[in-house]
Amino acid sequence: MTKAGKVSYRVKVRIKGRPVQTATFERKTDTKNWAQDTESKIRNGKNFDVAEAKLLSIYAQL
Repeated sequence: MTKAGKVSYRVKVRIKGRPVQTATFERKTDTKNWAQDTESKIRNGKNFDVAEAKLLSIYAQL
């Protein structure tokens, strides 16, 4: 719970050999859906490192 009294849910997806993916949501159902979707993408090779994505977006702006 935040200082303002809002509840937030944090989720981590940890798969051996892959970077940890984290997110924060206001609803628990969003947290579960994101975790399932992210885990599925990682296992199917459709997910990539967040740091790499940020770097690519910086280069795209140049």
